[in-house]
Amino acid sequence: NGIWNLSNFGRTFSWHPKGILRPQKFEELQQILLTRKEKGIKRIVPSGSLHSWSACCVTDQYNLDTRALNRVLSVDKKNKRIKAEAGIYLKDLFAEMRKNDMAFPVMPNIDVITLRGAVCNSTHGSSIKYGTFCSLVTEIEILDANGKLWKLPRESQDPQIRRYFDAALVSFGVLGVIYSITM
Repeated sequence: NGIWNLSNFGRTFSWHPKGILRPQKFEELQQILLTRKEKGIKRIVPSGSLHSWSACCVTDQYNLDTRALNRVLSVDKKNKRIKAEAGIYLKDLFAEMRKNDMAFPVMPNIDVITLRGAVCNSTHGSSIKYGTFCSLVTEIEILDANGKLWKLPRESQDPQIRRYFDAALVSFGVLGVIYSITM
């Protein structure tokens, strides 16, 4: 057991990881994944605000706290698209969207969760017409366990990339670490 004592917000799960890794930028995140084997790290489990009701962040190995990866990377006003690092809190993403006269047609009922968590847990909104929050995603950038960056556009003509996109959408972090999301 590790020295850390973590629990989700509802206290339905608690765990003791060996450590918490906190990258501040993309290069640090990638370096963690590239060097994990030589450092003897067997498993890294992404975590954010720890708001999920599931045990998706529970591990006796290492948690990867992505909340410092919280920048808006681009805003396309013409096409109403926004790309952000996946650790951004929804409240901060929504604030940036407001500045650019943008809004989503469906929103979760809570804004103190990370973008990655909202997508990976298939957070829902309150509209049958517009689908779940992850139905708004147009591209995912995900790092696999070896540190390779995969760009997965929803509209890819490559059937394999499209399958990867579909799998990554609601992956609970098991396919890799989502770095950025475009919606």
